[in-house]
Amino acid sequence: MEPVTHALTSIALGRAGLNKMTRMATPMLLVSGLVADVDWVTRLGGARSFLHWHRTATHSLVGTAIIISCVAAAFWIAGRKYPKLAVKMIPAIIVCAIGAAAHLLLDMLNGDGLKLLWPFRPKRYFIVSGVPKGEIRGEHSHKACHQFLICAYGQYSVPLTLNNPNRLFTWSLVRVVNAVSPAERPVRLKVPRADRMENGAPLCKRMI
Repeated sequence: MEPVTHALTSIALGRAGLNKMTRMATPMLLVSGLVADVDWVTRLGGARSFLHWHRTATHSLVGTAIIISCVAAAFWIAGRKYPKLAVKMIPAIIVCAIGAAAHLLLDMLNGDGLKLLWPFRPKRYFIVSGVPKGEIRGEHSHKACHQFLICAYGQYSVPLTLNNPNRLFTWSLVRVVNAVSPAERPVRLKVPRADRMENGAPLCKRMI
């Protein structure tokens, strides 16, 4: 989207009620809602640089979290120096999060797209849900497997077996983010032992 669209959206969000949440809401919305487009400066490096960096780091979930934190912190620090502009950190973070999220949502509406999961480059997404306890899902093979697993709720185990015992499974091939509550049991990875590696190519015969 054009910067004008982002700016008008930020102003509209402020007038829709966020101005009542904290002072300086509209300025925070404007900054957090526009700063992601700083990646346009990559055009100075030529077409290759622009195509490589445009809508990547600053339009990702990681980059958005950094933008929210930095903008909120900047306004909080400015408020300590100028009491008339003082804001509380939590409301500032909420307002900046809304402004930054609005930017991402608007940019998803056009054909250019963006890389939300940068720096990762996922080639396939899938969701497994509603599996009864004790049931097995998956049971498929990969010649080479590199996955990023997120447990949003409950618990699961990931048994892995090797078709060729001479090939080594390394922990770097499966990264697990456990997003369950502290009361839940963590994700369990069951990995067979292997002593040797052949051509550095692991083979996962079965995965749940």
